[in-house]
Amino acid sequence: ARDISLPDLEILDVGCGVGGSLYYFWPQQPQNEYDENDLYYKAFSYTGITISQAEVNFANQLAKFHGVFPADHEPDETDAIYFGQQSFDDALPENAYSLILALESLMYANDLQYTVRNLMSSLQPNGIMLMADEFWEPLAGDSPPWMSPSSKTLLPYAEWKEILEAEGCHITYLRDLAMDYEPSLVASRALQATSQYTWWDGWLPGGRLWDMQVATQQALEALQYRQRLMESGQSSYMLLACTKVDVEEEEDEDDDETTL
Repeated sequence: ARDISLPDLEILDVGCGVGGSLYYFWPQQPQNEYDENDLYYKAFSYTGITISQAEVNFANQLAKFHGVFPADHEPDETDAIYFGQQSFDDALPENAYSLILALESLMYANDLQYTVRNLMSSLQPNGIMLMADEFWEPLAGDSPPWMSPSSKTLLPYAEWKEILEAEGCHITYLRDLAMDYEPSLVASRALQATSQYTWWDGWLPGGRLWDMQVATQQALEALQYRQRLMESGQSSYMLLACTKVDVEEEEDEDDDETTL
């Protein structure tokens, strides 16, 4: 194993898609260097969940392609890196993760407060939840603009903040990325990502690839519409991080103040 020191990270990626976020944390390595005793596997864990079994299958194949797993690896829930079909509203292990990623996923929650409460139960005290999502910024008399049939929770930032704080997650970082949002770039990258695997027809048949490319083109049109909303001030795209309040630490501080 390589002599590399990594911070302990237990990551839950909510709405992970095909697992793209994993590769920001996992350096690419030649497949023949795989070692289950490697320090990466000892100091790092990643669980990606999505409601799409097709995305789970794709994510596992990509992980093999990038050398995260050996070619003959069979996914197992005990793996340090695991992709599974699951909703973010399903039961999650308590206090299991130090970092939760929710990138463009919480806007699809049926009940945002319920979903946040469920995620907070799985986040360790002082753990971080990192979110990137769209927010509706209402003008006088506005109703929420159409985004997509499945987007159920397009709320103003003020309501998100209220829900996060109520569920014990204190916002520590906020950045408006609306003007950095380039839909043509997003879509072209998605098209490129699907096109480079055309030769791997054992798990991505040509018909399926064509469907994905058509869907990507449709997504481009929707993204362009959404950017126009951002430019007009009707919606925003933000990156925010919140930290789970450690209730025991707060109680200790309160006791100290009482003693004084």
